[in-house]
Amino acid sequence: MFAFARAGKPDVPRILFSHNTEPSVINKAPHDWVTLRPRRIELEHVERLRAIDRCRMVCSPEELEAELSRRLQELSLE
Repeated sequence: MFAFARAGKPDVPRILFSHNTEPSVINKAPHDWVTLRPRRIELEHVERLRAIDRCRMVCSPEELEAELSRRLQELSLE
């Protein structure tokens, strides 16, 4: 988290994709479905990362795609 926070010092907007945003997540493992339960410390870190200036947290592939499209359009690169 420290390195991510320091990376924002040049005032560059960042997009962070996090899967540790819910108390439990069902995920496909190589041979079965598993339930992941982020620890309290991980959920606290997610909240701390959300508070960083010019950091946009996304929690799903769809949100990531939308945020990347928005950013590319903002930069006139889309």
